[in-house]
Order: sequence, then C-alpha cells, then structure tokens
Amino acid sequence: MKLQNTFLIVLTVAALAGIPRMAPGQVTLDDFSTGPYQKTLTTGFDQSFQTGGMIGSERFTTFFFCLTKTCAPQANPFGQAGSFQISPATPTAPSALIYSAGYKATPELVVIYGQRASLNLKKIPPPTYDRLRLSFDGNTAITNFLIYAWSGNTNVSTLSCHIFPHEYPFTVDLPYENFQLKAGTGADFTNISAMSLVLTDDFITGGNDWAITKFEGILDIAPLGDVTCDNH
Repeated sequence: MKLQNTFLIVLTVAALAGIPRMAPGQVTLDDFSTGPYQKTLTTGFDQSFQTGGMIGSERFTTFFFCLTKTCAPQANPFGQAGSFQISPATPTAPSALIYSAGYKATPELVVIYGQRASLNLKKIPPPTYDRLRLSFDGNTAITNFLIYAWSGNTNVSTLSCHIFPHEYPFTVDLPYENFQLKAGTGADFTNISAMSLVLTDDFITGGNDWAITKFEGILDIAPLGDVTCDNH
C-alpha cells in the first residue's frame, strides 16, 4: 500500500507539472492565439481586422513600407520582403505576433485595439494595476517601440523606447507613470478606449526579426519585468 501511494503521488506531481499556470498579478489583453493572419510586402501597405479572444474581441493591423501604394526606391532599395504573422501555437512554438524584415527593408507595423468600438477598458485601472507588459520570444536588433493610449478621441498619452536585442525570451514593462501627455488631458487609465502599438526597425539596414507572445496588464505587486520602457 505504501508503494502504491508513493506511485500515485509521483503521477500526481508529474501531471501537475504539465498544467500551464497563469503567473500571478496579470490580465491577458492578447496572446495572439486567435485571429490568425499574415502578410508579406516589398512596397505599399496592408490593413486588416482580426477577431477573436483579444481585448475588445478585435485587433486592427497596418503594415507598410510607406503610406502610399508605391514607395520611393530608397524605401527598400534591394526590393527585400518584410512580413508579419499572427500565428497560433504549434508543437514547437507558442502563439505569437512575428515580424521579419530583409536587408534595408524597414517596414512598420501598427497594432490597434479599439479601432472600431471603444474598449471601455476598466479591467486594469491603477493603483491595483500599474503597468502593461509585452512578452517577447526574442529580438534580433534594436526595435523602435511606441504605444498610444486613448481615453475618448482627444485625450492621448504616449510611451516610447528602444528595445535592444535579446536572444532569449524577455519582458518589457510599460509603466503607467512613464506615459507622457500627447493631447488633451492625456489618457485616463481607469477608462482606456483604445491602444495602439507601433514597431519598426531602428536602423536603415533593416533585417530585424522579433516575436511577441503576450500583451498584458500587470498588478503592482507583481515582480518587475526584464526591461522597463522609459522614453529612451
């Protein structure tokens, strides 16, 4: 009987080890497991709505080398492709938003939540929640990052930073206190109506690749992330 109980305990521990656990102090805004989409460009732009389990049930993406249908030659001199993909999990990789650019190809990706309908986001208000967080699977070169937070159509705050290369998974925290006034009275983090993430390469040599696996709101009691975005 003692041997049988020991065997059952071992089986139980092994089973529990395989159960995914939600880290304490977070609310997932998008884990990119729903709304799959992909696009490859060498010029011009693409816009798309994806629906699913993300915050607001909808995500809007704009991917472009320039804002017109054709680009000047210097925008992509070697005609290299840039691409992004929203991919569900596979046996070898988590669900992710993946960006890839060729040599001297420097496309820009904008991801918007609340484009067509207000988020009315009250799930992550301060002081209980004090930051947003991006979880990266990796980043091969310096990435320019900018986030806009809206409360209505006129009150906007922004936060920006350079995200440096990391070979392994890492997190980037976006503290509410680091957001700066952009327009009106700024964003009210007790009632966010829309958010947009803007990501592009830092240098004209392009060739950057990265993947984001999760976008979250984080409780003030949770440990700090690996990197803190602070407008530098």
